[in-house]
Amino acid sequence: GLGDRQMQQLQYVLFELIANVLQHADARHLTVTAAVADDRIEIAIVDDGRGMPENAWPRAASARAAGLGAELRS
Repeated sequence: GLGDRQMQQLQYVLFELIANVLQHADARHLTVTAAVADDRIEIAIVDDGRGMPENAWPRAASARAAGLGAELRS
């Protein structure tokens, strides 16, 4: 039930998180999965890179996610 603007913001969050992995994680593998659970969408981005400090999400992705009422977790 996401509107066009919300879907666009969700895409931006995903692009920013994937770009972060590609630029900083030195990962060889990246997997993105998505599922609908009850009234929410759950998306997982998993890589085999270096990792990052807890809650060190890119600011733009965090702000966009918050605007959607979404939660980023590591």
